Amino acid sequence: MARSWHAVCSSGSNAVIDLDSGDERMPDPEAESAAGVDAIADEPTTDAAAPAASLAAKGPAEACSTPRHTAGRSASTGTAASPCPGDVPPVSSPTASRQAAVPGVAAQALPATSPRTPAASWAAEVATPSKEELRPYPHGSRTVATEEPPSKRPCCSSSAGAGAAGGAGATEQRAWVRPPPSPLDPMQSLALLLVAVDERTALPPAGFAPPGCSGVMPVLDLYGVTPEGQSVLLHVHGFLPYFYAVRPEGVAIDSCRHALDAVRPSGGVVAAIQEVERTPLMHYREHPEHLLRITVTSQKLLAPCRAALDRGIRLDGGIAWHSAAFEGNVPLGLRFLVDKGISGGGWVEVPGGRFQARGAECRAGTVQLEADAHWNAVLGHRAEGRWLGLAPLRLLALHVRTAGPEGRIVACGAVLQVHGESAPRHRATWLVDAACQGRGGQVPGAEVFTFSNEAACLVDLRDYVIRADADVLIGYDLLNGHLNAVLGRAEASGASKHRCYALGRLPSVASRARNATFETRQLGKHETKDINVEGRLLVDVLSILEREQKLTSYSLSAAALQFLDVTRLELRAVTVEELSRDDPMQLASMALRDAELCLRLFDSLQCLFRYVEMARVTGVPMEYLLERGQSIKVFSMLLRQARAHGYVLPPPARGGAADESYEGGAVFEPLAGFYDEAIVTLDFASLYPSIMQRHNLCYSTLLSRAEPQPPGPSRGPDFEEVPGLGHRFVTASVRRGLIPMVLEELLAARAAAKKEMKLAKDPQTRAVLDGRQLALKVSANSVYGFTGMSVGTLPCQAIAASVTAYGRQMIERTRRVVEARFCREQGYDLDSRVIYGDTDSVMVSLGSGCPLPRAFAFGKEAAEAVSREFGAPVKMEFEKVYMPYLLMNKKRYAGLAWARPEEPGKLDMKGIEVVRRDWCQLVRQVVDRCLHLLLRERSTEQAIAYVQETVASLRQGRVDPRLLVISKALVREGAEAYVAKQAHVELAEKLRLRNPASAPQVGERVPYIFVASAAGTPAYERAEDPLYAMEHGLPIDADYYVEHQ
Repeated sequence: MARSWHAVCSSGSNAVIDLDSGDERMPDPEAESAAGVDAIADEPTTDAAAPAASLAAKGPAEACSTPRHTAGRSASTGTAASPCPGDVPPVSSPTASRQAAVPGVAAQALPATSPRTPAASWAAEVATPSKEELRPYPHGSRTVATEEPPSKRPCCSSSAGAGAAGGAGATEQRAWVRPPPSPLDPMQSLALLLVAVDERTALPPAGFAPPGCSGVMPVLDLYGVTPEGQSVLLHVHGFLPYFYAVRPEGVAIDSCRHALDAVRPSGGVVAAIQEVERTPLMHYREHPEHLLRITVTSQKLLAPCRAALDRGIRLDGGIAWHSAAFEGNVPLGLRFLVDKGISGGGWVEVPGGRFQARGAECRAGTVQLEADAHWNAVLGHRAEGRWLGLAPLRLLALHVRTAGPEGRIVACGAVLQVHGESAPRHRATWLVDAACQGRGGQVPGAEVFTFSNEAACLVDLRDYVIRADADVLIGYDLLNGHLNAVLGRAEASGASKHRCYALGRLPSVASRARNATFETRQLGKHETKDINVEGRLLVDVLSILEREQKLTSYSLSAAALQFLDVTRLELRAVTVEELSRDDPMQLASMALRDAELCLRLFDSLQCLFRYVEMARVTGVPMEYLLERGQSIKVFSMLLRQARAHGYVLPPPARGGAADESYEGGAVFEPLAGFYDEAIVTLDFASLYPSIMQRHNLCYSTLLSRAEPQPPGPSRGPDFEEVPGLGHRFVTASVRRGLIPMVLEELLAARAAAKKEMKLAKDPQTRAVLDGRQLALKVSANSVYGFTGMSVGTLPCQAIAASVTAYGRQMIERTRRVVEARFCREQGYDLDSRVIYGDTDSVMVSLGSGCPLPRAFAFGKEAAEAVSREFGAPVKMEFEKVYMPYLLMNKKRYAGLAWARPEEPGKLDMKGIEVVRRDWCQLVRQVVDRCLHLLLRERSTEQAIAYVQETVASLRQGRVDPRLLVISKALVREGAEAYVAKQAHVELAEKLRLRNPASAPQVGERVPYIFVASAAGTPAYERAEDPLYAMEHGLPIDADYYVEHQ
């Protein structure tokens, strides 16, 4: 059944948009430019005339709609969305009022607004008192709207703690709100730090449609902040998606165009088509090829065009047109950034006279400044000089508390801070006090809002997010936990019926939580939520830690203790329920403290600097870094280099050769033992990137196996063959590879950033530069992994296998060089011996009696000798000296690591139980203590006695059960997905039967302990939830821990 949505177009006339196809069934509302579609240039220009026509009337349709999302967090697609629940029929919304606990500050009502309120007037309403008559609450601290029936009255109070700003609605005390913006002067340039890029489709304002096109068109919404701190929404028009295809011989271009137009029954697929010369990136080619650059009218048309070309399109004369769709998988937002030289987190500028400011009646968003511009008018700036710094971004940390089996919201804390300021601008907390008993209370330094029901509380929380005008929303388990809970309860409680429940900057677009899957090679498969909050960046600190840190536990309490040295109280579900009933103010205070911890973790981990700089280095929108894996970053860098050098990227591989495995790095058989002597560690600096540079390994230099094998040696002036593999790559003298060029730029930029960082005097500048050099390092090291993925954007295991083959050669050669040159037979005063090697490092023994200063001198000499052996860009570095050193097996060792002879060594270990997360804390504690006794005290006897004492305590039940908790990640859905039964998987199923709402999800770690059971009971059946075991007094299985842990 066909579905449609009535909207208001830019000309003010009615349109009917088909919800399935996105087609607009109406005559063109405006006469578009007479210029032909082929006038769209292949390369962007910067001198296109600014549109002269003014905005006709209102902007985007004000119907409250929920979009369907495609990749790239689009705010809307060609498929228009269904209306929000609050749209039809219009209903009067409950009102809640706030009364500040400050003398002389009057109460302010939350206005009941029409769900179709335009953005500009809506923003005014949340800042202007309602004229409704209010009746004081009997206790004097709350007010209620008189028109609501008693059973539904949402009572709300506002109290300011010590140092708080007072009532949030009081104009003179709203210092935490952005200051009023200066009028936007269209003749002055508009500059903004790019925070988010959203894609949608809409009817463009008059004068902004692409030449020859009409109806709904793609729009890019650039959200950002000016240097003065004003929020901006820039609507970019006229930029259309495109791809490349091989031009069929002897066929007119118009014939190709007509054939592609037939992909959609209604036609109108191709906006422009022209012949260009480009070189496909995969395999070395001597000359460019004739390709067609095909511009289409919608991003969603790329997939059917790719499929049609893959199947073959019948052209005039019966010719079948088969072709790969080069670069047919590029998201529109990324394509725009690449073509314009713009980076996420970078500065964007539109010159004066090249944009058109929107008046209040035409605004679509809740930002302070809003404008329209043609895509050719938008400029990007490199992060250097005056464009290096950051804008005063507004950071808002949120944390909610839920209670009951339905997970209702009972408290929420929020901390608002402006980047660059030392103290928060505002601290607020919300609580639901069902009895509304007027117990009062304050939270020091915070503003407290109390509501009699959950719906009114959630409405006020949404309005606060919009008033705060946050650029970044921060939380711990923000996506799967807090925002998901808020949106779910907004729907269940009816809060979403009070206007659109939009947490983003488009008040007509409701925020929704959708199921999504995130998968990486490091973390495996994770079930998560995709939540749209247009114009804001969502930062989940939990997700960041799971990606970047190996922790025993990822709870907020564990993270706060690990990184902030702060102890946090964990509350059981029953305790939260009791507090929500008996002491909700205490619960509100704890929610606020948790929000502060989230913000402190965000700051401690340097999240803002690192992610801004990573976006600037790789060129992707900042949200890509938080929502996608590593491959999109490398893809973006290659796309930019390909554009600059006339290449086009092939479509993703569909398996086949890319699924073959290859040998990894070399690992020497270790000479295991305890070494009470100096062990020198030598490491290659960026080994894999330097190999790719030195041997010119790239897609564009790889000779196809279809090419005839040239006679003669495996290396000549034109190509080099990888020993043992047969892969051949042309040398740099023939053609410099794209990957080596990317790596050279990254590593050179990192060296420059580190040099600049040493000279910087301003702490913030140093932090930015440090984030930049780390981003450059990570980006360079991720290129190898990008090529080696079995399934990915652009896998090429011929490159990855060649890298590891050269790496194995180099580590073997390093061992020979070190042992042959640094020995007494060659006149050296020591005999060196490599006792272990792994991928890019070797451990060298110098024999007993070698003092630390001498070992340091040897390390420097050996590193220089190996570096000379291989030549630039390969560089060996001397890292540290272990003394003493315990080598147990491959990838398992520990020792005292000395960075300088005069400074005490630090305990360093790898692969030993103390740093493994699938062992209980007791094992880690015992191993840590034993290593201390062995390596620092040098006492084997004390270590043996300590282990015996611990085992005895365990058997006698004198060990804290919390030390016996083990945790493992749940990487698949359901026990049937595992070949063998595993303890944490079986326990997860057991917990799901007990309480589905709180059961572990895929991607989470499952904590468990082993309890005593009948003899012969399998271990996986003895696993139990630690809290359940303690509550029910289940005895610990001490024998299991002694024998298996």
